[in-house]
Amino acid sequence: MTEDLYKDLSKWQAYSHPHLANKDVEELLLPDDAKRYKAMHDNLWYRLIHVHESIVALETLQKVANGGLHGTEEFWDLVRMNFGGMAIVMLNALLSDSGTDSLTIRRLGNLLKTKGGFKWQDEEARDMLTRELKERRFDAHLKELAEHVKQIRNSVIAHVLIDPQTALPKDVMPEITLAELRKLYDATQLLFGAITLGGSRLTLSGDFIPAVSNGQRVPNPLDRVLDAVLKDNDWVNMPERHPDRWYWIRKCKPETVARVNELRKRIGLPEA
Repeated sequence: MTEDLYKDLSKWQAYSHPHLANKDVEELLLPDDAKRYKAMHDNLWYRLIHVHESIVALETLQKVANGGLHGTEEFWDLVRMNFGGMAIVMLNALLSDSGTDSLTIRRLGNLLKTKGGFKWQDEEARDMLTRELKERRFDAHLKELAEHVKQIRNSVIAHVLIDPQTALPKDVMPEITLAELRKLYDATQLLFGAITLGGSRLTLSGDFIPAVSNGQRVPNPLDRVLDAVLKDNDWVNMPERHPDRWYWIRKCKPETVARVNELRKRIGLPEA
């Protein structure tokens, strides 16, 4: 999925209908409401970037899993847990936070589309935004994934709920894969795009923004850290450091040889 970021701008840019994107916010909303909208939208945008960068980091780590982190697995497991926990907590906050003071994407959408919310100067634009929200609403599967994220946040990350009689978790916790988390994020970005007025918004920042130089993709910050780890990795360097062991692995474990060579190629080492 990370490679798709280099091919598809929509994967890291949130945008609405051109009629809503090509006008200044002040042309669409009355001045006081335009100011409130910008503050609320920027708050959501900042958090959305954090979620997206956490998911990109997890996808980057996944590319070197299965041997690439040999000998340092405990540390990288902790890194994965922290990125995953951050993504789940903040994604849940963007979608499902409750309470009158909570700011979610849906709450801002409701303020924009309902008559009792923000005051529009362009009623046609309000109708257009309402249609965009309707077209981008979650299907049953996405709603289920959002509910799984909410359960994991509430009963695993923020709290640990156990049955006092058995000392076991009270509920059977749903699992969510990285691919499912990415799918839910992509749908959330689309929903955020629907309420984005006055232009588009990048959902990655700094060195996480995909770039190409001399026809080659530019590694993101975590890519560069992982390349340094691989260059000193005993498993990846086994052909040079432990030739006797490598000899038997080549004879008995072709799948291991293929994986080692895949990682060696990544850091510019010859096939072994």
